[in-house]
Amino acid sequence: LAARCRDARRAALQASGAARIATAHHRDDQAETVLHHLLRGSGMAGLRGMGVQSGPWVRPLLSAPRALIRAFAQLEGLTWIEDPSNPASLRGRLRALMPALDALHGGAGAAMARSAALLAREDDFVHAQAEVAWQRCAVAGGLDLPRLRKEPEALQARVLLRLMEARVIGPRADHVGAALRWIHRPQGRLGLPGGVALVARDGLLWVEEAADR
Repeated sequence: LAARCRDARRAALQASGAARIATAHHRDDQAETVLHHLLRGSGMAGLRGMGVQSGPWVRPLLSAPRALIRAFAQLEGLTWIEDPSNPASLRGRLRALMPALDALHGGAGAAMARSAALLAREDDFVHAQAEVAWQRCAVAGGLDLPRLRKEPEALQARVLLRLMEARVIGPRADHVGAALRWIHRPQGRLGLPGGVALVARDGLLWVEEAADR
């Protein structure tokens, strides 16, 4: 329900045709996002949390804590609507955990938001290096497998993810992990979701429809 409500709100805002849409996401939201992705086993790209801008969406309050924004709204006599689906949602349940985390380590939410900012900076660097690695490995029809094997594993993972994303809907970290182990075999096939497979043959790696389709 919470996801459907969020999607409906986003669709309504985008229908306005505005070039930029500002949301009130704040530092506590960022901490909850990081915690959510951590529980899912996300890598750096997930643990960087939300960006200040992504597409038409801008988040000018991302570094401000919820308490400060609420206090300002009350001082100015502003009103807001609480989404009734929030408490029962996953995000709402994670929010309920934050006081306990703060009790264990003061300022836990702020620390997680700070980690997200640090990881975002490092993720941008790794992403740029992965783009260079892709250019080194990409050939007509797929990837040069011997060149890919020479790349650092972190870049191998990103290159493989990019290859998969063109044919696999929502490739997960475990799919990339399986591919990382598999590419060191001489040749063969590795099944992927959606009825496709990674194929390694004659020094080339590509994605094609699975043989049993």
